[in-house]
Amino acid sequence: MKYIFKIFLGMVLLLTINVSAQDYHLSQYDASPVMLNPAYTGMMKGQNRLTLFFRDQWNVLSSKYLTNGAAFDTKFKNRWGFGGYLLNNGIPNSFNSFNFVLSGAYEIAQKAVNEKKYSLRVGLQAGIVYQSVRGNNLTFNNQWSDGNFDTDIPSGENTQKLNKTVPDFNYGITFINLNENKKFNPYAGFSLFHLTSPKLSFYNNTDIGLPRRWVLHGGTKIKILDKLTLDPKILLMWQGQASEYNVGLMGYYQLNTDYAAALGCSYRFKDAMIAHIALGFKNLVYRISYDVNTSPLNAFSHSRGGWEISVIYMNVPMNKLSFY
Repeated sequence: MKYIFKIFLGMVLLLTINVSAQDYHLSQYDASPVMLNPAYTGMMKGQNRLTLFFRDQWNVLSSKYLTNGAAFDTKFKNRWGFGGYLLNNGIPNSFNSFNFVLSGAYEIAQKAVNEKKYSLRVGLQAGIVYQSVRGNNLTFNNQWSDGNFDTDIPSGENTQKLNKTVPDFNYGITFINLNENKKFNPYAGFSLFHLTSPKLSFYNNTDIGLPRRWVLHGGTKIKILDKLTLDPKILLMWQGQASEYNVGLMGYYQLNTDYAAALGCSYRFKDAMIAHIALGFKNLVYRISYDVNTSPLNAFSHSRGGWEISVIYMNVPMNKLSFY
């Protein structure tokens, strides 16, 4: 099984080098709002927010894929938000992608008419994307010989040490209902990543770029009881020939003034079922999720997708673990 996966991995990396690439994805996409939509920068109840996250997937196979990083944002004069994030993902010692992004947002409208309060925000991001490949740690299908990979057989690929750094820009807009006296608080957003479709070809092919990623997301907070809130949500993404559709439901319960808990599940179409659990204590939220693989790859993964862990800090107690 591990040999089949190595051949598959080599083919995927070749496609990444010669054709185009797609972005990372996170099961806890709402735990790092700045990475979901630039307009969420500075959109929270406290003054500052810091998120640390780590994702370990395909660990059951011979080569796991890791995604980790940090996001930070802060408010400025109520209507402005500033921050950024660091993101590192890839296959250790083979392929790596690193993002450093600065983020800003501005609240263009906030109304309070007849107790109908809402906020409309826009955001922009600018940063860099650095990608590298270490071909001496890869094996290819033409190196398969007598039931094993023979790295002494030339692969025919010029991938000993390749790297590329390009600028990157993102845009977003969000609408959020802020009236906590109402039973329903809907929210929605649109964001567009890689506005300039940065050229990431290692061979200076100007026709090859990172496709723009289009994102639609939304949901509504539903107040069931004073201490219980439900949050059905949806995430739709398109990038090049790839797409991702995610629907989910989270339930938040305020245990007392210091503690809150959350449970939920989501489904990433044709990919995975995801279980979520979180515990909040004063200024901190500890959250963990697990992907149960449902795609054809479960023949190799035995339905074991990956773990994801995040820790979120805000400088005010988080009511029902709500980040905005």
